[in-house]
Amino acid sequence: MPKNVNQKQAAISLKTKKALCQYKLEHPDYSANRLIEIFNLKVDHSTVTKILVKSDQWIEKNVYDNSGQLTKDRKEMFLKINNALREWMLGALATNCILTGKILQTKAFKFAEKFLKENNFKASDGWLEKFKKRHNLHHIKMHGKANSALLEILLEK
Repeated sequence: MPKNVNQKQAAISLKTKKALCQYKLEHPDYSANRLIEIFNLKVDHSTVTKILVKSDQWIEKNVYDNSGQLTKDRKEMFLKINNALREWMLGALATNCILTGKILQTKAFKFAEKFLKENNFKASDGWLEKFKKRHNLHHIKMHGKANSALLEILLEK
C-alpha cells in the first residue's frame, strides 16, 4: 500500500521509545501494529519495529523527566562536566539557591579544570543554552532582595 504523500512525519520522544520497549518486554506477544494502537502513535509499523530492534539500548537509556521530549539520541559532549554540573545544580536548587547563566558557566569551567581530558571546554553561551534546554531551566527575573544573592557564596558550594 503506498504511503500518503501528504502525511506529516511524527517524531517519537525518547521517553516514549523507552516506554514502548519496556511494554513490549512485558507483552512479548503484541505486534508492532498493536503497540501503535496502545501508544496512539502516528507512525508506520516499520518505525516501531526499528525501535524494538534496539530495545536494549532504549531500556538502559537514562531519560530525565525533561529530556524525554527529545526525539534524537545525540552523543553528549563533555559528559563528565555536564554530569558534575547537573549534580551540583540539583543540590543548589534543593537549597533554594538562585542560579544564573554566569554562575553555571563559571562552575562548569571549574569542573573542566578538574577533568584533565576536557581541556577544550569553553563554557560558551551556546553550550549554556543547550545545557539549560536539556535540564529544563528558564530565565526568571528576580526583584528586590532575591536579586542581591552573592555569586561568591554559590560558586563556593
